[in-house]
Amino acid sequence: LLGIEAVEMEELPDDIQHTKERKPDFLKRITNTQGEIFVLQIEFQVVDEPTMIYRMLDYYAMLTRKYLLPIEQYVIFLGQKKPQMPSQLEQKTLSYHYNLINIAAIDYRVFVNSIKPEEILLGILANFAQQEPQEVIRQIIRRIEETANGDFALKRYRQQLRVLSQLRQLEILTDTIMLTVSEFFKE
Repeated sequence: LLGIEAVEMEELPDDIQHTKERKPDFLKRITNTQGEIFVLQIEFQVVDEPTMIYRMLDYYAMLTRKYLLPIEQYVIFLGQKKPQMPSQLEQKTLSYHYNLINIAAIDYRVFVNSIKPEEILLGILANFAQQEPQEVIRQIIRRIEETANGDFALKRYRQQLRVLSQLRQLEILTDTIMLTVSEFFKE
């Protein structure tokens, strides 16, 4: 009836129930300009995780079942090297993929030219092209100072820049430049 000619058969446990609790990094219901409604899920990933495809597939199944809407999934990779994790799974009865964005492949100016400090910060993780790191860091700091609303926000963005710069091993250079830029602005 199934069309399977088994050469060998092994009994597997039939209790596959597994309690899962997943909390996406970013989850929103979106209505776009074309009037399409979908669920947007974004995961931020620092480690190149070979099994990420299965985690995203779990999310996809759970989100589809819960919201009964189309699902758009993105993994934004924040690591330095090009990610090797698979973003596509092809099997006989299943075809699945998620969108993988490598932030290190994007030109840093895309972020530095933003008017939102939260986006400008991401320039530290992007591709510096032919620019020296200290010049890029100076540009990022200047743009943050131009766009931040008040001292409290500025201090918060500087702290976030320090944290993000650790991912590129640029924290010492970033701290040094922050001190010199801060001294300049104090004078």
